[in-house]
Amino acid sequence: MNENTELTNIIKSNKQILLDELNRYGSQLSKNKTHYNCCHCTSSDALSIKETNNGYIYHCFSCGTGGDVIRLVQLQEGVNFLEALKIICDRYGIDFDISQKSSFNNTKNQKSKKQIQIEEYEKLEKEALANKDLELAFEYHMKASDLKNNKTYKKINNKDNYANYNAEKIKIKKYIGEDENRNIQQIIESLFFRGGKALVVAPTGAGKTKETIDSLKRANIKSIFIVPNALNVEQIKQEYSIPGAWGDIPISKELEKGNLVAVTWDKFGQIDKSILKDYIVILDEIHQTHIDMFRDDKINKLFENLEYTKGQIHITATPNKLNFKQYNYILEYEQEIKTNYNVFLYNKIDDNKIMDIASKSTKFALFKDDKKYLDFIKETVLNKNIDVITSKTRDFSKCYTDIVFNRNIGNVQGLCTTSVLVAGVNIYDNDITDIIIIGEKDIATLKQFVSRFRGLESVNVHIFNNYKEEYKVYSIEWLIQQLQEDVETKVYFYNKTKNTSYIREALHKKPITIPNNNEFYFNQNENKYKVNEIGIRNFAYTFYYNQSTIESYKELLGEYFSNIEIVKLDDPKNAARKKYNEVAKLEKEEILKELEQNKDKLVGAVKILTDKTNKKLENYLAQNKTDAEIEYVKLLDLGVHKYITINNIAKILNLYTKYVIENGFTYNIAWSIATKGNRARGKIFGQIDSIAYRKIEKKYKDYIDNTDLENRLYNQIINTFKPGLSYTTEHLEMFIEAFQNVAPINLTVEQLQIRLNNIFKIDKEQIKKCTRVDKLFLYKIEPTHV
Repeated sequence: MNENTELTNIIKSNKQILLDELNRYGSQLSKNKTHYNCCHCTSSDALSIKETNNGYIYHCFSCGTGGDVIRLVQLQEGVNFLEALKIICDRYGIDFDISQKSSFNNTKNQKSKKQIQIEEYEKLEKEALANKDLELAFEYHMKASDLKNNKTYKKINNKDNYANYNAEKIKIKKYIGEDENRNIQQIIESLFFRGGKALVVAPTGAGKTKETIDSLKRANIKSIFIVPNALNVEQIKQEYSIPGAWGDIPISKELEKGNLVAVTWDKFGQIDKSILKDYIVILDEIHQTHIDMFRDDKINKLFENLEYTKGQIHITATPNKLNFKQYNYILEYEQEIKTNYNVFLYNKIDDNKIMDIASKSTKFALFKDDKKYLDFIKETVLNKNIDVITSKTRDFSKCYTDIVFNRNIGNVQGLCTTSVLVAGVNIYDNDITDIIIIGEKDIATLKQFVSRFRGLESVNVHIFNNYKEEYKVYSIEWLIQQLQEDVETKVYFYNKTKNTSYIREALHKKPITIPNNNEFYFNQNENKYKVNEIGIRNFAYTFYYNQSTIESYKELLGEYFSNIEIVKLDDPKNAARKKYNEVAKLEKEEILKELEQNKDKLVGAVKILTDKTNKKLENYLAQNKTDAEIEYVKLLDLGVHKYITINNIAKILNLYTKYVIENGFTYNIAWSIATKGNRARGKIFGQIDSIAYRKIEKKYKDYIDNTDLENRLYNQIINTFKPGLSYTTEHLEMFIEAFQNVAPINLTVEQLQIRLNNIFKIDKEQIKKCTRVDKLFLYKIEPTHV
């Protein structure tokens, strides 16, 4: 027997060590929860683990790679057997001394000094977390981690929080595809045949959208190009002549027009899961899902549907928030010719300084998610022709039309915008000299916005924020891990204690006893709460950025910008804005009073004036014996078009329309709620939901529960049993068991057979075990003798 035999047997017989090492190298449970994705190839569910007489081993049925945990470390680290053995011993606090067999025996019953010290640090870390001392907790975490990895503890700096991933890197002069490489097309074809998930990182303006769409056209396979918002789809549809769906455009009709279609997040969430298995999907601007958490319902639905696709490619220029463990392959393009950004970091938000920069610029672009502030800049910077673009008013903007169709801002010298123009927009104006960003610390958002302006040799970037006086440095990924563990515990208890009444689902509401939270969400298909990793990651990064001093924020900003100068300002007065807000408030009140006198004519006003009516609005108009053309003339006579772009009037009119048409409220109630603030509206709807739930539950509980369950069962049957698919009694038992896991229903095989016979025409045959059965079964079961 070799000297190290006893030690290797101890290690190989420990299943947890194998699981931990597989996880370290990227193998995690697949969605079927029985197999793992392979850390050696792109397979997403082919790696299995089993126990043998010689300990635990793993094996991938796709690439054929396998072995014990020592073999795994050898392959991943590129070391020999003894070096791999020592690496494992160091990681798990096991004494490594092949010259003394007694030390091997001691590992079973005795802890090393190192292991005792690691456990002490881990205990102190938990105590610090309980006391909400993140800095101290992280210090103990790093000490324990470094002991495990045989390192000396070193306090981190913010450069350790930059995106850390291993990628195949390709240098380009300016544009992808200029050397006619086909890297993206190779990824597409590989995913189509083998499945998996890939990430493409490329600078904004490098042509990644063009190269990807051209590659999809050449491959001529079923594919869906997903972008954050309607403007992105409009530009893609215009530039590349492919079908596209956003807003009220039906997604099913666009899918029928060709193999390649561009869609928004919400449109992708509407696609039937059963057809997604045939599609490759490209999720462009993946970083935006980690930013736009005000759209969390759409984001959650987006990622639910992504799991049913043949393969995924995620694309971004700012990968700093992503979880890189999820990808089988990462490709990164590095650009040699790029814009020189001169970044000025201001420690205060000073209106006078902002107006001075805008006034002295040749052309400027200003970003702030506050329409009232954008209107203030437009009214006070008098030497510039300025346009304001928001999601609600963009269709009234000539500048917006120029951006969509001409890729420039037209004849304006100042563009003021909210986040509607942050992602996926191309603007070519080579005389823009200044980009101003106010009240925004998300680094990906900053980088994305300044990159909207293409082809600039150099531009000044002015960032105005308020900062903390003190700052604590720790790993954001560690913070995410702590948050995830905490949320997983909460979600577990929510699912154990929640009321499973389907009345809430009939009302399309989450159980009202649980607060809204971006860190978890209610999955109606599975009837349970699920952890939202994207929401957790977004919160952790937002929290960390917002705690920074201006000096530490400069260091964080260095991930994407190299030339950064801090500018210290005196305390601003901002008196002009205060005066403007007072006047704007009075003006808004006067406009709303005038509009209220004709509120019965304001239903659908924004859509009618922009010629974007939908079926619901058209049906409403028809019921009132009118149409969009007639109402358009009335709205012009009333002067409504003059008010829509002022002080969030468009938002109020859209809410009013929704409450009348979709909620069925009277004009008075709808107007009263629409003109209130966000918090007041939320409180009103919370009370309405509670009252409706209590009344319906009390009066119609059994009827609603049973009707909803029958609908769920019917939908599940037609989604599972298809024409040409065979099944046995055992298959029916498996179906019932699976359905009862998500729905409290008593169902026998006989009852299921009756329902099936009512839905389908079914041929019955008896079969027995033989060499070949010419049937495609619902699940793989060995037939038994009859």
